[in-house]
Amino acid sequence: MATSSNSQDWLDTTLNQAQPWISRCLSKHVECRTTMHRRIPTRLVDVGPSDGSKNPFLFVPAATCSAPPEGEGLWTPIPDSSFRYLALSYCWGTQGNLMTTPENVDARRAGIAWDEIPQTIKDAVLVTRKLGFRYLWVDALCIIQGPRGDWATESPKMADVYGGAFLTISAAVSPSVHHGFHQRPESPFSTTEPRLLTEWGNPLYHRGWALQERILSRRVLIFADTGLYWECQTSDTWLYNRGGQKKLFPPIEWNIRGRLKPAEILSHVNWLRIVEDYSNRLLTLERDKLPALSGVATLYSSLTKYDYLAGLWNQTLLLDLLWIPGRSSMYLGSFDFVSPSHSQNTAPSWSWASVNRQITTFSQTVETEISKVLRAQTELKDPRAPFGEVISGSIVLRGPLVSEMEVDMQTITVVHDKWTGSAEAQQSQRKLHYMLLLIDKLGRGCGLALEGGKGEDQSCFTRIGTFTIPRDDSTLGNGAGPLAKIFKLFQDCEHTTIKII
Repeated sequence: MATSSNSQDWLDTTLNQAQPWISRCLSKHVECRTTMHRRIPTRLVDVGPSDGSKNPFLFVPAATCSAPPEGEGLWTPIPDSSFRYLALSYCWGTQGNLMTTPENVDARRAGIAWDEIPQTIKDAVLVTRKLGFRYLWVDALCIIQGPRGDWATESPKMADVYGGAFLTISAAVSPSVHHGFHQRPESPFSTTEPRLLTEWGNPLYHRGWALQERILSRRVLIFADTGLYWECQTSDTWLYNRGGQKKLFPPIEWNIRGRLKPAEILSHVNWLRIVEDYSNRLLTLERDKLPALSGVATLYSSLTKYDYLAGLWNQTLLLDLLWIPGRSSMYLGSFDFVSPSHSQNTAPSWSWASVNRQITTFSQTVETEISKVLRAQTELKDPRAPFGEVISGSIVLRGPLVSEMEVDMQTITVVHDKWTGSAEAQQSQRKLHYMLLLIDKLGRGCGLALEGGKGEDQSCFTRIGTFTIPRDDSTLGNGAGPLAKIFKLFQDCEHTTIKII
C-alpha cells in the first residue's frame, strides 16, 4: 500500500508534538482518565499495522454481541475488554463518501483498498497508526448506510461512541472528505490577524453534527487552518497558532461531562447555550435537526432524568417554550426581523427545531409561573431513537388566554417565528391569541403568540411566536397606565385549557 511521502513527512513532524500532549494527559490528568461510557461501538475500522503493510478493514468487536450478528459471518474477538479506539469528526461534503452498505459490508470486512479511501479518512488512518492505535471509528464506514442500513439503531449511540473514544481526531480545516488534513501553502498559517477556530478556514465548526462530537469527546486533536490544537477535559494547547488565538471553541469552553462540576452539569443554562450554538450550524439533511444533537440530549437526560420533547424538556417546559428566532433577544431589549424558514415536518411548531435558523433561548430566572403544563408528548419516527426524529408532538397548557382584539398592541412586544413583512401586515394576516406563561425576575410577562382556536377544534393552536410585556414601575404600582392594564387583563382572564401542535 503506497502513501505519499509528503503526507508521511508532514504527519511525522506534526504528530511529534501530539505525542507529548497525549502522554502528559495520561500521566497527569485524573479527570481525563474516566469515562461514563463503557460500550464498545458495533463496528470499528482496523487501520492495520503501523508500517502500512496491510489495508484497513471493517472490524466487529466481540464485546458488542454475544453471537455473530445476523448477516455478519466474519466475527473477530477483541484482544481484551479495555482496548482503546479513536473517533473521527469531519465534513462529508457534497461529492460523495466511501460508505458501508448492506451490499458491501462483507467486502469491507475483508479489506478496504487504499486507493478507494478519500483523503480525509486516509489521513485519519495514518494519524491513528502513527499515534500507536489500531482502531478508528468513522461514521460512513462503521454505520451501515442506506434505507436498509442500521442508522436508526446506531445514531442514538453517539454519546457512547465519542464519549468512549480515547481521542477524537477533528478534521476542522477540511471542507469535505476529499480534502484531507494537510495545510496547503495558501492556507492562513502566516496571518497576524487573530482568528477564532470556529470562523473562516475551519468548515467543520459550521457543521451541526460536529458540536456534539466535540462536546462528548474526552480528548480532541484538532487539525485547523491555524495549526494543530489539543483539547481535553483539563487543558488546551496548540502547535503553531500563528493566528494569535488564545482560546478554543468560544462560546463553549467546557465539556459537558468533565469540565463542569456536578452541580453545573445539571444546569439548564448549559443546555440552552448548546442549543443556541447548535442552531447556528449547518446540516446537509433537514431531517437531522434533532438526531445531530441526540448524543448530547441522551447524556443530559441520563444526568438529569428529564423527559425529552423534540429539543425541549418537560421539567423546564415553560422556559423552553420561550425561544425566539434571531441572534438578539427581546429578553435583552432588542431583536432582529430576519426571516427564518420553517422546517418541513421536522418538529412541532412549539419546538425550536421547527425553524431553520439560529435561535435565542430564554434563560431568565422565573419569578412566577402563570400557566401550567398538563400534558406533553411527541410521536417518534423510530421508537429505538428516543432523542431523534419526531413525526408530531403536542402540549396541553392551562392558563390565561386573550385574543388580539382585547390587547393594546402598543403595550406588548411580539416576535414572530416566521416574519413575512411589516408588523402591521403581519397582524392583519393573522388573528392571534396570547397565553401568558410566566413572570420573570425583572417583572416582565412572557408568553406565546398563537394561531388557531377556530374550525372544528376550538382548543387546538399553533405557535407563531412569543410576546413580552415590559415592566413599568411608574405605572404598575398604582394600577394605572397601559402596562398595568394589560397585566390586569391576563390576571382577570379565566384560565383556558388549550393544545398546541
